[in-house]
Amino acid sequence: MEVRFENINLPDSTTNYTGSQGFFMYEIKPRDALPIGSIVTNSAGIYFDFNPPVLTNEVKNLIGYELDVVIMANGSILCDSNALLLNAAIHTTLDSFSYHWEKDGVWVSGDSTLAVNETGQYVIVVNSYGVILTDTIVITQTNDLIASFSTGIDGNEISFFNESVGADSSFWDFGNGQTSNNDSPQLTLLTGVGSLYVCLTVVNTCGTHQNCQHIILSGTAPNAGQMEVLSISPNPTKGLVSLRLALSKEAEIQLSLFDMQGRHAGFDRTLFYTKGMEDVLIDLDSHPAGVYLLRIQVGDTVVWRKIVHQ
Repeated sequence: MEVRFENINLPDSTTNYTGSQGFFMYEIKPRDALPIGSIVTNSAGIYFDFNPPVLTNEVKNLIGYELDVVIMANGSILCDSNALLLNAAIHTTLDSFSYHWEKDGVWVSGDSTLAVNETGQYVIVVNSYGVILTDTIVITQTNDLIASFSTGIDGNEISFFNESVGADSSFWDFGNGQTSNNDSPQLTLLTGVGSLYVCLTVVNTCGTHQNCQHIILSGTAPNAGQMEVLSISPNPTKGLVSLRLALSKEAEIQLSLFDMQGRHAGFDRTLFYTKGMEDVLIDLDSHPAGVYLLRIQVGDTVVWRKIVHQ
């Protein structure tokens, strides 16, 4: 049998192994008397232009085979630095096969299993007696998970603003027997309720994170209504950010910066201001690019704000 490929331009096998495989398909009917389990061998000579032929390996085809391959994995989402294990699970009646793993079209391994710690598309190619099957899995990665929220208080009306990062779902516990699965819930409290201890728990594929705050309602404590965060700008910032606060009276303000894993980011400042509007400059030039949480505290009142440093 002779097959010609006119003007074929295949990529180099080191660049794209799968794409470099030129092939043709044909069917041939075996003899009726050929028993199950018989092996039919074949080989080919590949000619480029007028050069001598490149002889292939001898291919063995098993009559009456079963072959199936599925990638078995302990997940498809990377969490932190934990690697995922991919396993080529084969169901077959054949006695010999080879493995070929690719990541985004590039060969990475010839083993039956593959440990991965990078995102991308992974393909397993199994070859047995000239029969080739593949399976594919896409590995992704979640964002860092951090629970964060702020509040807005008007008398006995309180609004909660979910500012969490990387969360698939949220659960609120208001410490008074009430709970909520809403993203940013609102509560109407009975007159005389002075404070709440609120916990926000956020969840994604990789785990959970919780943030709890003691919320003081307006007019119930000396620090209530003492501070309002008017703006943080520019945000995102290239380094220098201005925090604008409105103070109802003289106050001590404590500022702390944390990264998205809840680790202290090496910034603390205590300031004393009189009543009125104040601007506080925060310099992030010495910090790496990323998302940070700024903790602003006046007395028992704590407010969190997100800052993106580019």
